[in-house]
Amino acid sequence: MLVTPSPAVVALLTAVEESPFAQWFRATAIEYPLVYTLHIIAVALLFGPIAIWDWRMLRSGDMAGMAVVRRTAALGVALALPSGVLLFLAKPVDYAFNAAFQWKLLAVTVALCNVVLAHAAGGAKPESVAGARSTGRSGVVRAAAALSLVAWLAAIVLGRWIAFA
Repeated sequence: MLVTPSPAVVALLTAVEESPFAQWFRATAIEYPLVYTLHIIAVALLFGPIAIWDWRMLRSGDMAGMAVVRRTAALGVALALPSGVLLFLAKPVDYAFNAAFQWKLLAVTVALCNVVLAHAAGGAKPESVAGARSTGRSGVVRAAAALSLVAWLAAIVLGRWIAFA
């Protein structure tokens, strides 16, 4: 486990877990499985485009026609984050003490920080990737792409691992 939650955090998580919403959500026959399914679809919408984007950055740097890939990944994030929060609310105490969950949060944080830094540096635009290659910054672009792939893959693997930890 990376972090041991403080007693105050445990009390807050316990209150959330015992809330009427969390109790209802855990007990539903349809809503919880639908949100779980939405989360899996969101991860696919997120990682598929990211893998294509990062692979192109690692290999050719030819980023032509990648705008739709970027928008699809953004849609995946927009669906994965709220569905993930809803899933967390169902069993926050269990998840807070789950080492795989904590590692997953770290992997997602690293991946999202990598995205934010790439955007801040202008590297998230296809023309910036080509520009980086022509100005000799291709090592930085490739390192960011490799970090992205590793972090997102780790998040996916750890997400599955949560059920078994």
